[in-house]
Amino acid sequence: MGKLALSILMLSSTAQASQVDVVLAHHSEDLSWVSKIPSDVHLHIYTKGPQVQPNMQFASGTPLKQLPNVGRESHTYLHHIVENYEHLAPWTVFSQAGEPSFGYKGHRSGGGHLMAGDHFSSYLTPDPSGSRFVYTSAVHLPTMNHVLRAAYCIKDELLEGGAASTCPKEASQWTPWWDVGDFRKFVSSKVQEQHGEDIIDFYHKYINPAHTGEEVITSFPQGARFAVSREVIHRRPKGDYQRLLAILSKEEDSYAGYFMEWLWSELFLGHEQPCSLPDKQMPVSHAQAMDSLTQRFPKSVERYLSSARRLSEAGISGGVSGGISGGVSGGISGGISGGISGGVSGGISGGTGNVTKVAGTMEVQIDVQGNLTQEAVENMFRRGISNALNISIERVVKLTASEIQQGSRLRRLQSVQTKWYEISYEVSLPSSTDLDSVVAKLNRIAQAGTAESQVFRQVLADTEGVARVGQIVSKIAAHTVDGKTSTTSPVTQVDDDTDGKSWTPIVIGGIAIAMVVGCVGAGAVLIKRKMNS
Repeated sequence: MGKLALSILMLSSTAQASQVDVVLAHHSEDLSWVSKIPSDVHLHIYTKGPQVQPNMQFASGTPLKQLPNVGRESHTYLHHIVENYEHLAPWTVFSQAGEPSFGYKGHRSGGGHLMAGDHFSSYLTPDPSGSRFVYTSAVHLPTMNHVLRAAYCIKDELLEGGAASTCPKEASQWTPWWDVGDFRKFVSSKVQEQHGEDIIDFYHKYINPAHTGEEVITSFPQGARFAVSREVIHRRPKGDYQRLLAILSKEEDSYAGYFMEWLWSELFLGHEQPCSLPDKQMPVSHAQAMDSLTQRFPKSVERYLSSARRLSEAGISGGVSGGISGGVSGGISGGISGGISGGVSGGISGGTGNVTKVAGTMEVQIDVQGNLTQEAVENMFRRGISNALNISIERVVKLTASEIQQGSRLRRLQSVQTKWYEISYEVSLPSSTDLDSVVAKLNRIAQAGTAESQVFRQVLADTEGVARVGQIVSKIAAHTVDGKTSTTSPVTQVDDDTDGKSWTPIVIGGIAIAMVVGCVGAGAVLIKRKMNS
């Protein structure tokens, strides 16, 4: 640690005044990408992880500072403002330390919080308005219901006509309002455990004391990346930032860190509604919100898929990653965007190769209203497993759902029937997959409170006719099946069909399912997520 301290001292002593500062909230992310930042930009890297040994040479004058691992990136940003309030750079960019790239897939799953057509370099140029916020989401408070920008979920620069702007041109270029479900309970539990303020009280106390209403809608950039001028920061006295910093300094996973991701533009720019948003109506489910994008923007999806298909046919690995994403990132942040979510990438990569199967059996209790066909039941459980694993549904190659008769049949006379199903499944994966990780994820579906269990439950709960999801019991733990086979990926077989049918609708259907986790399944992934920045 002594060598690190000496390096920090030497680097800090050579710091030079700069017109543009970049503040990076770091924990354990790879920092090699920062070498691409122009040398005339002054970097401030605040780390909350173990000793930093970046695989690169930092430019002369780059201060590195160790901070306590509290408050997520919001604590880092406020620390910089408070410590440098009297001598801030004319223009400061605030960002998490992961490499900027399209979208967001979920905690530690990739994606760098850029919408299609945006670039990190655009943040480095001071804007005459005094700020650069690219709004990729909006939240209604206190319900915490969200909308997502279509170009943040679908990687197609032409969806909005090219360059990234502060807001979409039209309200139709957002998802419908969707219900964040268990994420609301998660944040509320954080508030209670940490003796904090509910979101509206927090907003009135720390952000906008002049506001008197009991609800507010605010637009925000997923992932908390933005840039502001010194003058904009100085619109508020230093004491405002100190009060917020004190709140965020108490807990590693502070409830206020989730709130602040939604509220940076409100803090700096005041309450405004810069973007035209969909009418606030009864929120839909995660799955319905994502499905609406594939239905309303088929050309954008097809452009992406056509590009991915060409890369796949050329033998370029990973050609599909980075297409449809989305999410609830660190504040809802926590789980949604960046590629077609890791699931579809495996499904349309094409080609042949060795695969390994993972199998298991579980029992699931659900309350059913009305009738669910056997096909609907099996499809529901296939989607639940594929989403929990973040893989293409085609990878769930076998699944049987057998109803187990439990007790008296009188329950069937009631409008809501409690049913138990025995689910036996096989998942086929490339032999290069981390099978131990897959097995562990499958077994966590039956463990209450895990991200995998939450995602699985959410898919079931979103299914029409399912009133409640009850117990999940592992009967035969997930395990690898001996023997490897050489096979063609399921979607490749569809692609090679000679019946003249378009492959696009089939893949779009798979994408719509994958997006529940990739773009919005984040609500559940969020519960697992702890941002260490």
